[in-house]
Amino acid sequence: MDPQSTIVAWLAPTQQDLVCAIAGAAGMELVAIGATNEAVRHALGDAMGVPVADDIRGMLADNPDSVALIAEPGAYDLSLRDLLTRRDGPTVTLTPPRGAMDELVTESDAFPARFVPLLRRDRTFGAALDDIDQFGRPRLISLSLQCGEGEGTLWARLFDGMDLVHRMLGTPDEVYAVLGADRVPETPSELRGHMSVSMRFGDRRCATMVLSDQSTWQRSMTVLGDEGKLQVADDADASPAALIAEQISASSPADPVADFPRVLALCEAARLSSLTASVEDPRRILEMIGG
Repeated sequence: MDPQSTIVAWLAPTQQDLVCAIAGAAGMELVAIGATNEAVRHALGDAMGVPVADDIRGMLADNPDSVALIAEPGAYDLSLRDLLTRRDGPTVTLTPPRGAMDELVTESDAFPARFVPLLRRDRTFGAALDDIDQFGRPRLISLSLQCGEGEGTLWARLFDGMDLVHRMLGTPDEVYAVLGADRVPETPSELRGHMSVSMRFGDRRCATMVLSDQSTWQRSMTVLGDEGKLQVADDADASPAALIAEQISASSPADPVADFPRVLALCEAARLSSLTASVEDPRRILEMIGG
């Protein structure tokens, strides 16, 4: 069997159906799974009909040629970097890496796993970005990025949105955000719940985002330019599993890499603004975290 037609997955208990659907949509055979929750690990393996790994490093090392999917929130961190770099098969993750901002910025050029799905790499949204010039210079961007339990995290939706906004408008002068949760965590990678973000750029441009990991899957974008309006959204029948599988199949080393330090600074600005209830300057934050 071609190793590239096989996939291994590290998942949370709520992600069983999603992972099976991703493997099916990608046309890959699921050959091993694992989970941090030891109590349900083997029950998941029995239900999915695949061998079970007791730790993520063993699963990755024992299947070096298979596609590896790290689906469980928080399971992808910098301690896996060297192991993932040595694998021959690609590694994809449903969230950006977990860790403190200064550590992530320092290691950002060496992230070996690919975050999916990313709007910038999406077939529908990518085609819209290619046509953006006909609408004139973007003046306003409004994004709605939402998912349900197991389909990602608020951290994933925030990073994805900031990555796209940064590509289209650059770095804002001001970021103001409100987090609909009981507490604001110490790092963006721990963000959960609902969030609204407003950004002001020079030359009277602006961007807004409505984000959630406690909703149903939705990704939509409105762009207002000097020459008109552009609206784009996922196809009505596009499931999260199909969108993730499409980007797994299309992943290649030639894919463009995000400007991680600046995107991370934008995410940290949103987190800090939610904590302070004040406008934050992402350029100052980038200097503080060493970008």
